[in-house]
Amino acid sequence: MVHRRSGDALNPAEALKREQERKVAGISIIVALLGASGEGLDERREIAAKLGERGITALNPLGWPR
Repeated sequence: MVHRRSGDALNPAEALKREQERKVAGISIIVALLGASGEGLDERREIAAKLGERGITALNPLGWPR
């Protein structure tokens, strides 16, 4: 679908699209990948790498107080 401008004003669909894009641009996603006693650490590292490729910050904490 092609959005057309009427003079300098955006049509309502284009204005809504730009507003949504502006809101999404400011969103960050952070996840914590938790495990038990270091088990599955390699798998969590792989998952963290894949999430990082998609712009998601993955925390893989070790040594948290028990």
